[in-house]
Amino acid sequence: MTRHIRTVHLFAGGTRTSRQPATWGQQYIYEAVESLRFEDSRINVELPVPIGAGVSVSEALMALRLVVERHESLRTTYTRSPDGELVQHVTEGQLFEVDIWECGVDDLRESRNALLARYKSHVFDPAVGPLFRCALLTRDGAPRYLLLVTSHMVLDDWSGTLVSREYTALLAGATLPAATWQPLEQAGWEASEPGRRLHERSIRYWRDTFATAPRFPRQPDLKASASPRYWHGQLTSPEAFDLLGAHAAQLGVTGPSLLVAAYGLAFARFFDTDEVLMMVRTANRPTRESLASVGHYSQQVPVRLRTDHPTFAEYARHAHDRILDAYPYGLCAPGDAEREMFAGEFNRWARVTVNITPEVPVAPDTARDQVTHRARQRHFGWLSNFEEDRIVAYCDIWPAIQSLSLFADTAFIPKRAVGAVLEEIEGIILKADG
Repeated sequence: MTRHIRTVHLFAGGTRTSRQPATWGQQYIYEAVESLRFEDSRINVELPVPIGAGVSVSEALMALRLVVERHESLRTTYTRSPDGELVQHVTEGQLFEVDIWECGVDDLRESRNALLARYKSHVFDPAVGPLFRCALLTRDGAPRYLLLVTSHMVLDDWSGTLVSREYTALLAGATLPAATWQPLEQAGWEASEPGRRLHERSIRYWRDTFATAPRFPRQPDLKASASPRYWHGQLTSPEAFDLLGAHAAQLGVTGPSLLVAAYGLAFARFFDTDEVLMMVRTANRPTRESLASVGHYSQQVPVRLRTDHPTFAEYARHAHDRILDAYPYGLCAPGDAEREMFAGEFNRWARVTVNITPEVPVAPDTARDQVTHRARQRHFGWLSNFEEDRIVAYCDIWPAIQSLSLFADTAFIPKRAVGAVLEEIEGIILKADG
C-alpha cells in the first residue's frame, strides 16, 4: 500500500519579478488550453524522474528547489489584458508543496503510475500559480522517483527532457551553467528586428501555403459519426520502431521525417487523394541560448506533401525536404498565422496535426516500463466532445514507448477505420526500405 507520509513546503527564490507580453509559444498553448475551457487536464505534462541509490529525501528536495529557482516558467502565471493580449507574470519567489509518499509492498511502477494519474487529473488555472504539482515516491524511506505534473503552459516536450536531465545532474552534484535565456528573453527576441523579420517570412509562407493548398476531400458525415464523437486509437509496435532508424538511413532521411511521411501517405490513401497538408509540431528554439531554456516554445507549421511519386524512396525524400523547408516558419505569432490559415475558404487540412515527442525519452527506465514485454498492442477509447470542430485528426507519436496514435473525429474517420489507419501507418514503416 502506498501511504502519504507528509507534505513539505519549499520556497524557490528568483532574481526578478516581471509582467511582459507572452511569447508566441505561450500564446499557442494558451489558446489550446482556453479551447478546452480550462476544465480539461488531459494535456497536462507528466514527468516521472527516477532517482538513483544513495540520495536522501533532503537532497532530492534541494535539487527540486534549485530547478524551480533556475527556470522562471515554473514561477509564471498568465492573464489576458483588457485588450485581449496574453501577459506572462513572472514572480521572484514561489512557495510550493511536495507530497512525500512511501511505497510499501506495492509494485513501485504501479505506485508511480497511480500517483501520476492522481496528480495529472488536477485542473490548473493559468492565472493562479504554481502551475505544477509534485511528489517524491520513496521506498524504505529512500526517494525513488520525482513525480512532476505541470500545466502544458509550463513545459513542452523539449523542456521536459531538460528538466529531467538537470534534476538528475543536480542529484549527482553537478554545477550547472546559469539559465540565462528565459521566456522573458524569448519574448524580447520576438519583438526585436531579427524576430520581426522571421515572423514576416513565416506569415508569407503560411499565406502562400494556404492560398494554394489542396482542398480537403471530404465533408463531415455527422449522421454517421459516433457518439461521443471523438475516438482515440493507440498502436504499440516495437517492430516498426526497431526498423525505423535503419529504414530512414537507407532512404537518406531522418526518423521523424519518415514518421510524418508515413502518416501523410496513410491519410492520402484513406481520403483517396494524391496531395495532403498536415500541421507538424515544431520545437522552435531560434538561438543557441534558447536550446537550454525551459518553457513552452513549440508551435506548428503547415507541410504540403505530394504522394504520387514513382517510388516510396522518392516520396520519402520529398517529404523530408518539404519538412525541412517548412520547419523554420513554425515560429510566428499564432494569431497572425491563424488569420492566414482561415483567410479564404475554411480548409479542414488545418485540423490534421502530427506531433512527435523527443526521441530521447525523459526517463529511459520509465519508457521501457511502458513497452510491456515488447509486445504489439492496440488500445482504443472515447474522448469527450470538448474538441468538437477543433480536429479532424491529431496524431501523437512516442518513439520512446514505440507507439503511434490517432485522435479522430468520427465524422471524417469512422470509428472502425481508426485502427485500420494506424495499421496502414505501421505497414508503411515496416516496408519503408526503398
